[in-house]
Amino acid sequence: MRAKTRKVAPEAGDIACLRKGLDTTDNVPLLETSYEIAKTVCKDFPPAQAADFMSTITESLKCTRDERAWAAEMWMTTFLEKCGQQIYQEVPEVLHVLYSRMQTMQENTHRPLLLQAVYLLACFHHEPVVDSLLQKHLPMDRDTMELWRILGRSSLGVQVLKYLTQKLEAAGENSPGPHSSAHEPDHSQAALEPLMLPCAISEVVFVLPAKERVQRLLPRLLPGLLGEISKALGEVMLPAPLRYQRGLFFSASRREDKLRSPYCEALELVLSRCMEERWLLLLWRQGAWASLRNPQAHADGVCLLTSVLLRNRLVTRGVIWALSQWLNSPSENLQLTATAFFAELMKDPPVMEKKSLERVLGVLVEKSQHGIGAVRQMAVRGLGSAVRGAPKEVQKHKAAILEVLQRGLENTTCPVVAAESMLALAEVVRKLKAEGLGSAFKDIARSTKMFFEAEPDVLRFSAFSLYAALAAAASASGKRSFFTREVGETWVSLLLHLRDPIPEVSNVRAPSSSLQNC
Repeated sequence: MRAKTRKVAPEAGDIACLRKGLDTTDNVPLLETSYEIAKTVCKDFPPAQAADFMSTITESLKCTRDERAWAAEMWMTTFLEKCGQQIYQEVPEVLHVLYSRMQTMQENTHRPLLLQAVYLLACFHHEPVVDSLLQKHLPMDRDTMELWRILGRSSLGVQVLKYLTQKLEAAGENSPGPHSSAHEPDHSQAALEPLMLPCAISEVVFVLPAKERVQRLLPRLLPGLLGEISKALGEVMLPAPLRYQRGLFFSASRREDKLRSPYCEALELVLSRCMEERWLLLLWRQGAWASLRNPQAHADGVCLLTSVLLRNRLVTRGVIWALSQWLNSPSENLQLTATAFFAELMKDPPVMEKKSLERVLGVLVEKSQHGIGAVRQMAVRGLGSAVRGAPKEVQKHKAAILEVLQRGLENTTCPVVAAESMLALAEVVRKLKAEGLGSAFKDIARSTKMFFEAEPDVLRFSAFSLYAALAAAASASGKRSFFTREVGETWVSLLLHLRDPIPEVSNVRAPSSSLQNC
C-alpha cells in the first residue's frame, strides 16, 4: 500500500515483498511474516480510524476458525503496541469497543486478551483510561471490576491509585456539601460518577501488590475519603451522646447498619493495608463505620478512628495539615469532623507536632462559641484533652481555656456541652491543682453543686466527676477549709448520689477526703 502510494519500487520489509511469505504452509515462517506485515501497516495507520479498526479486529475473535482468531489477536496486540502512543484522542472509543466485546464474550477463551488490550492501552494513556472507566454506572459489574483489578495488580497500579487520589481531592474541592456558602461545583466534574470513585479506589487497593505505597498515600486518601463521608451527613448535626467511659475502649455496642457507604468501605479497605487486623476488628466491634455515617454519632466515630490511627502511628504531618484546613471550612460538616479529630489528637499528640498545635488551641477556643452544639461539644472536649496531652502549650492559653470551660457550665440549652465542660475542667483541676486555678477554684466548686440534682444523668455524672477532682485538689492545698464548708452544704446530695438510679452515676468515686473533713 505504501509502495503504491509513493510510486516507488517495493523494498525489503514492505508489504509488497512480505505478502509473498503468506504462501507458505509452515506455521513458524507464516507467524513471522504476519507479524512483520502487521508492524508495517501499523506504522502508518490513521489514528482517527483506531476505533473502527479495533471493532473489526475484535469481531474476528468470535470466529470459530482458529487461524482467523489467532490472526486477530496478533493484529490487535501489535496495533496497540505500535500505535498506542498516537491514539490519545481515541482512547474512550477504543476502550468502549473493548468493553463491549467483553460483555459479549463472558466465557470466551479470548477474554484474557481483551483484558490485556486494556492494560496495553493504559500503559500509554492511563489517565484517559481511568476517566473512561469512571463514567461507568453503579452497581459495578463483573467486567468493570475485573478491569480495575487488572490495572491495580499491574505495574501501573501505583500510578492509577495516585491518579484516583487526585480525582478524589479534586472532587472534594469542587463539592463543598451541605452547610456551605461556597460556589457551585465545577461543571467539568459533573460527568464524573461520584460513587464510582471510591469503588474504583477499593478495587485497586484490594489487589495492589505494593502495600507500603498505600500507606504513603494515606495522608491524601484519608482526608479525601473522610471528607466525603462527612459531607454525606446531611444538614442535621446533633451533639454526640456523652459516653460515661470515654477513651479507646469505650463501652459501646456494635450497631447493625444495612446501609452501605462506598466511601466508608473504601476507607476501611485502605486502612486494612496500613494496620494490623486486630485494630480493624476493634473499629468494627465498636461500630466505628456505622457511627461515621450517623449524624449524631459521627463525632464519636471520628474520635475512635483517630485513637486507632494514633496508636498505629498513621497520623502524619500531612494528615494534621489537611484536617487543620477544615477548621475554617465553609462546610460546617467538615468543621465538625476536624474539631472531633483534634479533640482526640490533643490527648496524645505526636511529639514533633506539639508546637504546631498551638494554633489549633486558639481555634478550639473560638469553636467553643460555634452556633452548632456538636462543634461546641468537640471544641470543649479538645480543650480538656489538650490539658492532659500538651500541658506546656496550654499554659499560654490557660486563662482563655478556663473562661471557656466555666462559661460552658452555664449552657443550659445543651446539657452535653455543659457535661463536656465539667469533664474538661476535671482534667484542668488534676493538672493545675488548686493553686494553679486561683480564684477560679471557688467559682468552679460553687457552679458544680448546681448539677448534683440535674435531671439529665450526663450532668450528674460529670458534676460528681468534677467534684471528686476538686476534693482531691482541695485536700492537698489551702482550700480545705473552704471545701469543707461547701461539702457541709451539699452532704445530703453527695450521699444520695450513691443510690442514683443510673449505675454509671452512682459508681462515680465520691469526694471521700472532703466527707472525712466534715
